[in-house]
Formats: sequence, structure tokens, C-alpha cells
Amino acid sequence: MTTTTTVDRDPAITRDAKAWRHTAGVKYTEALRLIEDPLHQGILGDRIVVRDLLRVLEDHPQIGSRHLDSTLGLRGFGASTPLIDELDSNLLRRVILSMEFLRMFGAPSARELAARRTWQGSYLLKHQAEVFLAGTVDGYVSNGTMIWAAASLGLPLRYNDGDLEAPNFDIAIPETELKWLRQGTYRRFGARRGEHFMPPGYARLKAVVDLAVEGEPIDSALAIPLATRKKYSAFHRWLSAQQRRRGDEGRFARDYLAGVEDSDHRPAHSADDLQEIMDTMGYNYEAQLVGRTLLAEWRSSHEA
Repeated sequence: MTTTTTVDRDPAITRDAKAWRHTAGVKYTEALRLIEDPLHQGILGDRIVVRDLLRVLEDHPQIGSRHLDSTLGLRGFGASTPLIDELDSNLLRRVILSMEFLRMFGAPSARELAARRTWQGSYLLKHQAEVFLAGTVDGYVSNGTMIWAAASLGLPLRYNDGDLEAPNFDIAIPETELKWLRQGTYRRFGARRGEHFMPPGYARLKAVVDLAVEGEPIDSALAIPLATRKKYSAFHRWLSAQQRRRGDEGRFARDYLAGVEDSDHRPAHSADDLQEIMDTMGYNYEAQLVGRTLLAEWRSSHEA
């Protein structure tokens, strides 16, 4: 094991350790070990600066103590004890890994931000983080920790249903990506077959968490690239446009698109790929007939 000396240590690490020592009331050596923990060095982006985390609790315009009468605590807003008075090594680990959990998702578009379904409750997200991060956070992330993490990342936030007294916050997360994640966790959401809406940072963060739980070094997992979502094929775009049609063809296209959005299956890359999806998904006889009619229509106009 290589020991970092005072000479070659990043000055930013030292400054963070001193800030944590001062705010959390611990010894400098303890603070330094915590700041230098391998899981705290940045998994899906740059290392999270602890001094910035601490400033958020005071200065953030939506959750900071200088701007609100309500107090953000472990369980959310309306707490009797502020988070700044709850600081310990477990809380720091949980907020940093909650930030990595949120960094796993893509940024919602302007169109998605205008849709109500994009805004996910902090309480829901804290439960998702607990399941995903599991052994690295001892199975617990508090609601207040999730709000703190989202604010520290600069994610779009809003008061839950406009209620300033509610303990929760709404956080903007792409619904299709969260749905994809939940389908791999909870049976009631069905089987996950498509990978199109996999969160960009999922593979890397999942590998890091699995290695950390096993007590193994995480360096190899940090090399896993972030996913890039593939563009829709010309065939998929054509089939999507058929949803505006009346009758069986329009209904088929709408059902197909629902399957893509729910990650029941992948977007079709071609006409042959749609046939494979229909066979794999067990489309009934009537649906197969409608699908083949659409396939023949596409081929006659695009593959002649």
C-alpha cells in the first residue's frame, strides 16, 4: 500500500481535511483518512470538494440556512436539528455516494423539465439510492442527505408540490432512466429487456459499488466508459410516426413506443429487428398480422 506524504498530497485534499476537522469536530488525521477514502475521489466525475458541500448547507438559495426559515435535517425540511450539526463520517460517505448516484443519470432536457413526470420526489430517490448503493452506505440514505446531494450538484430542484412546509424536495431526473433502473430492482415493474434508457453512468458506478462491497480495489471499474445513447434508426422514426394513424396500425405503433419507453424491449434498428422483437415478446397472432402489414409498407417504400 502506497502512503501519500505531506509533500506530494494534493493541497485541495489538505484544505478539505482541515475544513472537515473544524466543522465536524474531529482530529485532523481522522478527517484526512476520510477525505482520502478511495470512494471519495470521484467516480463519475471530478472529486467532490467537501468545502463546497459544507457551503451548500449555508449558502444554497433553496436549501441554505441563510436563505430559509425552515431547517434541513436528516429527514428533510422542518427538522429540529440541522444537518450541519449531524456531521460524521457516515453522513459524508452517504452524501458523496448519493451525489454519484445522481450523477449516474443524464441531464433532463428543457422539454423534460416542463413535464411533471420528470420531477422525482427526494424520498423516492433516497430509497432507490439505498438499494443501489446498498453495502457501501449500510443500506441507508436519509431524505435530507438526498436533498443535500442534489443541491450540491446544482440539479434543478423545486419545493414538493409548492409546499414550503413539506419535508421533501422534487429533483429533476429523466423518468425513462429511473424507470429502467427500477425495473432491474423491483419485480412489480416487469422484466427489463431494452438497454436504450440505461443511465450513462450505470455500468461504471455499479461495478465500483460491487467491488467496494467485496472489499476489492475499485481502480479497474473506474476505466469503464460512460454510456452514450444510440440515435434512433430511420425505421424506428418511421414507425413512431405511424402512431398518429387511426385503426390497428396506429394502435400497434403506440404499443411499440410504450414498450420502448418502459424498456420492455429495445428500439427496432430495422424491419427485420422489429420482427425479432415481435417474436421474442410473444406478440399475439392479430398483432403479428398488423406488424407484418407495417413491415411490408416500410419495405415497399424504403427498401425497393
